[in-house]
Amino acid sequence: MSFKRRSRNFELIPLDQEIERTFHKLNRENKKKTSTLVFPQLASMAEEQERTLREFAIPIATPSPIRRPTITNNNFETKPAMITMLQHAFVFCGLPNEDQNIHLAIFLEICDKSKFNEVTGDVVPLRLFHFSLKDRAKLWLLSQRQDSIRTWDDLYKKFLA
Repeated sequence: MSFKRRSRNFELIPLDQEIERTFHKLNRENKKKTSTLVFPQLASMAEEQERTLREFAIPIATPSPIRRPTITNNNFETKPAMITMLQHAFVFCGLPNEDQNIHLAIFLEICDKSKFNEVTGDVVPLRLFHFSLKDRAKLWLLSQRQDSIRTWDDLYKKFLA
């Protein structure tokens, strides 16, 4: 009985000190590739899941639901006194005992106290309305789609609904 010894040239791979970490990294990359091919919408979800806890703590600017109308007048300025008057005169919080119609009437009355040259009727109320809201009402406004409110009529109808 004779045994033949076969010799093969094996290429040695360097030893990975953190084999589990490498395995999980390659596994994530593989999942990303397959999910983007099959379900492209999952790619953004995968990126969202990889955010660290610190990244979740960073505040994100909420886009405004109110599209601010363009102003041709260069010297248009919202006076701090106007904002203070809105915030202290009658702030709407969205409570069941508050009346939306009364809030809108008082809000428009305060807005009518200021007139600006070359500024249309929608500009002042659209730019100041969010200052008259607080708590649940402010959250409602921020929950609307970005640029979904373009005119005072849009805002008026959505607010009453």
